[in-house]
Amino acid sequence: MSSTPRKLTILAVGVVVLFAIGLTHLFLLRFKAGDVYPAYSSLRTDPLGTRALFDSLNQVTRDSARRNFQTPDQIPMAGDTTVLICGLSAESSFLGRKKVGELVDRVAISGGRLVLTFTTHRPPREETEADGEAAGQSAEDGNCSEPCESQNGDDDAAGQSGEDDSEYEWLGAASMGFDFKRPTGKKLEGTAFRVTAGADVLPPAIPWRAPLSFELVDDAWETLYTWQGDPVVVQRPWGKGTVVMMADSYLFSNEALRNHRLTGLLAWVLVPGHLTIFDEFHHGLVRQPGISGLARRYRLHGVFGALLVVAALLIWRQTAVFVRPAGSDDGSSTYPAASGRDTAQGLVNLVREHIPDRELLTVCCEAWLPHTTQRVPETLVARVRSLVRQAAAAPGGHDPVALYRSICELLQQGRKK
Repeated sequence: MSSTPRKLTILAVGVVVLFAIGLTHLFLLRFKAGDVYPAYSSLRTDPLGTRALFDSLNQVTRDSARRNFQTPDQIPMAGDTTVLICGLSAESSFLGRKKVGELVDRVAISGGRLVLTFTTHRPPREETEADGEAAGQSAEDGNCSEPCESQNGDDDAAGQSGEDDSEYEWLGAASMGFDFKRPTGKKLEGTAFRVTAGADVLPPAIPWRAPLSFELVDDAWETLYTWQGDPVVVQRPWGKGTVVMMADSYLFSNEALRNHRLTGLLAWVLVPGHLTIFDEFHHGLVRQPGISGLARRYRLHGVFGALLVVAALLIWRQTAVFVRPAGSDDGSSTYPAASGRDTAQGLVNLVREHIPDRELLTVCCEAWLPHTTQRVPETLVARVRSLVRQAAAAPGGHDPVALYRSICELLQQGRKK
């Protein structure tokens, strides 16, 4: 191979390697920025994400903020737990899912706080295969196998005791007693004003950027902020727990924490001392551990190590040669290797390797004698032994092949008689 093609080959390999490194670096930069994740995800670090809020909570109190990648019914609820479902699309049917109804029931029974913040962004995906139920289920056809809240505002009776064994039909927003309202002919940005007099910890006004508000059907809802006369921040008791809803998710974003940092409102929504769980499942982010993740979880490192050792031994057994190869340096073998021969020829070569010529008849006779007691007369056996002893006593004076043929003829004549 000349030097020019060799240089071209090395250059091509170098270009491919550099391209792969650059592409990998690009993907790493995107994942580091987080813009591959949906808006208002706690894994996103750009202005549309909520990573700053997640990290801030953990810096104030260690392990006070966690992420959820499982279905809503798998979220652990307790009296000191706040579940934040941030950036939930108003167009999504997520609230109508059966598992969301189960989460709401557990809020009523166990206590805690459920915070729902909405947006007008399109949902990242309408179907969630990991949700264990029919994908794309609408808010009108979901069923709840556990007692859910009634629509007449009787929260404590159904949520605290759980004595009503009748099955509720979970209708999402309708079961919670509200609907969405999209004002038309109004400015998209503005200011929402506080209307609750007793909530002094809340700021009197907050920036508002979403053309969305609530239409409250149940009187149990309490309006905290209104935007252009419509309720946009509301809360209500739900059994032992509380449900808080905001028609805009902007105030939880990284951009808002830089430009409009309303710590009083955030501290009221996300109660200090509570474990705050950022739900990522409604964004379509589901954690499915692979084999390596399960192995680390259940500490199966030793099992994998043992399997690797067994596999190495099997490979070594199939490839290692334990028989001394023919034609070795010590000169003890004069027969070539029987490559490409059949099994019979291989057996012949094996016998040649391990049995000298002068002992061949003796070995054959010893192997033949145990099988001759009933078929060959004793006189013939004695004559065969005599011939074999004579050949062993004078190995140079007898041809083993000729003597073998003589013994065979003698045995055939004896059988004919």
